[in-house]
Amino acid sequence: MTRRITIIMLAIVAVVLVAPAVASAAAGPRVPAGTLSTKPVTATRRAVITLDSSAVTGAAQMQFRDEAGAWGEWLPFAAQYPWTLPGTDGLKTVHAQYLGGDGMLSADLTAQVFLDRKRPKTIGYAHEARRKTRIALTYKVVDPKPSCGRARVTIRVYRYGKLFTTFKRVEVPTNRKQTTRTFKCSWSKGWYTYKILATDIAGNRYKTAGVGVLFVK
Repeated sequence: MTRRITIIMLAIVAVVLVAPAVASAAAGPRVPAGTLSTKPVTATRRAVITLDSSAVTGAAQMQFRDEAGAWGEWLPFAAQYPWTLPGTDGLKTVHAQYLGGDGMLSADLTAQVFLDRKRPKTIGYAHEARRKTRIALTYKVVDPKPSCGRARVTIRVYRYGKLFTTFKRVEVPTNRKQTTRTFKCSWSKGWYTYKILATDIAGNRYKTAGVGVLFVK
């Protein structure tokens, strides 16, 4: 009886020791996988960006190239790597491949970012409104093409040269007319001016701040 128990226990130990090795062999070599991203994420005003590989697993080496470029040399894997975008402004695509320690090559991963180094300008318009009516101020952000397409805008309203009120920052499309939120004009009768301050999402601050006017009657 004792001998039988001993044999059973030895068999169990053998299974426990062999099972991980069998599972590992069945799993096979590990292919690097994950996603590539950029910092900044959507748009940038600087040609030098950071390629972010922190979401990639199983990699020992990495290589990159631009959309129409040749692959660079293999580099030791790093979560972040500086990269210079080529050419003129516009949408850029960066490609990456990752090599595992056992020689397995990842799929071709890509990330896109818009290079925009031109500063926007803004335009204001003339308005006339009666007190107690609902109105909105009109403006436009002009961003030279190729444009990243969006800008963050703050509008400051002045009366007699002093700041009267501010419309908080909002993000809007560029190169088309926009309006502020509609509001009931309870302001005193007279002239008001409003200045449009804009920074596109690439980080370019307005070159010229447009000015609009409002006459409340």
